[in-house]
Amino acid sequence: MRTGLWAIVGTLAACGPAAVAPTAEGSSFGHFEVTAKSDALATLDPAIGWTASVGGIAAYDVTRVDANTVKLTVQGHPEGGTQPIVITARRTSVEVGTVHYAAPADARLSKLVAFGASLTMGSQDASVSQRSQLHGPAAVVARQMGSYLALPLLKPGFLPSLVTADIDPVRCRPSVADIFGTIGARAQTELMPKLKDQAGNIVIGKMRVDPNLVATNVAIGGFRVAETVDGAKSFFGVILEHVIWDTKVDAAALINPPAETQLDRIAALKPTIAFSTDLIGNDYNNVNLGTDGIPDLTALTPVEELRTSLKVLLQRLDATGAEVFVATGPDNTVLPMYPEKVAKLKAAGFPEADASGWLTAIRARIVAYNQVLREEVKAYPKVHLVDLHAKVATVLSQGVDLGGKVLKPSPFGGLLSLDSMHFSDTGYAVLANIFLEEINATLGTRIPLADLKAIHATDLYSVEALQAAGITCAGTTN
Repeated sequence: MRTGLWAIVGTLAACGPAAVAPTAEGSSFGHFEVTAKSDALATLDPAIGWTASVGGIAAYDVTRVDANTVKLTVQGHPEGGTQPIVITARRTSVEVGTVHYAAPADARLSKLVAFGASLTMGSQDASVSQRSQLHGPAAVVARQMGSYLALPLLKPGFLPSLVTADIDPVRCRPSVADIFGTIGARAQTELMPKLKDQAGNIVIGKMRVDPNLVATNVAIGGFRVAETVDGAKSFFGVILEHVIWDTKVDAAALINPPAETQLDRIAALKPTIAFSTDLIGNDYNNVNLGTDGIPDLTALTPVEELRTSLKVLLQRLDATGAEVFVATGPDNTVLPMYPEKVAKLKAAGFPEADASGWLTAIRARIVAYNQVLREEVKAYPKVHLVDLHAKVATVLSQGVDLGGKVLKPSPFGGLLSLDSMHFSDTGYAVLANIFLEEINATLGTRIPLADLKAIHATDLYSVEALQAAGITCAGTTN
């Protein structure tokens, strides 16, 4: 016999949002808060941490409000429909209502997969966090579609990132020269103790909110096309592969690559639609600008190596039958660290040809990569190019006008996060809208665009929010 809420009102659908608030309904994307009330909750031990699931998928931010009330945030559901809410304390579980998920009306949007690198992953502040994942372009696209996207959410506070204390208020730049090296060093010191179990073994799944959830955003920061195809080439990349899709890995095997690559995972997920905002970005966004002298360009992927990797990738993507949207690579050399490096070289006495020649070479390589991408996708009618190179160039040169307020791509100008490389919440929404416009134009869908003004109002990287956080120089740099 059903008890609690079920005994009182029968079914959630019959009683409406008064039984489960603020809403008992939402899109398959999920990530909205639900408040459930049930007499059955009083049977659970309040001294034990409660967990929750909806349709077998773990909820997060589970909070006991009182003896009969619990709040939780749902992660959506791939099947849609009505799914039961189950609250558990130790080995006792009670059912306290249901949530109804509305699946996308267009079947082509039903199985969404995101892949690529740090932008698609949702990185900010030279790191990735639960908050940044939920504000990244993949999450924005999925939310606007109403499509399920299983995010491999990280527990808050696990990975270190740049913070406001890392910003030099005089230069209005990060105070550390090697941003990613600094974050990596912090991770080595801070992360490992958090991942150990009582026996001292590393349990990589401890990083995840729900280590059992099969992620459908499989993007990994730093990945080049060859790594998407063949697997990570770095130790940290291998660790992230385990975090995203191989959380059950034994501690002894943690340094070994998982059996599946990112491309294997994409194929296994059988998407109806897939996209990447930054497929080729790390094939050129990999030059170390922090060293003395002229930057070494040997890190750039040889053009024909890129072509070889793209051929394999596109063939397997096409075999899924999905509608696939991939972006051309934007010219990241307009970001502030590149012209600043040129200026430093000139100040150090390097002639113009040497001080800026390396920058010209990178820009030429970006053009070459994009040409290869355009050539290779021609054979695949279901693989569609999103011309991010052209559209981001406009954004980076003109900024974004939000009804008279212009957000700039300069450090702390409203479009970038603290690392001046990854985007702010608003910047990611702009990126997501570029993809949504292309999807609508290509598939004839009418997916609503993200509301930039609404997102900017709660953006931690708006000029106003940064100033309030102590970065008084925000909004004053070029």
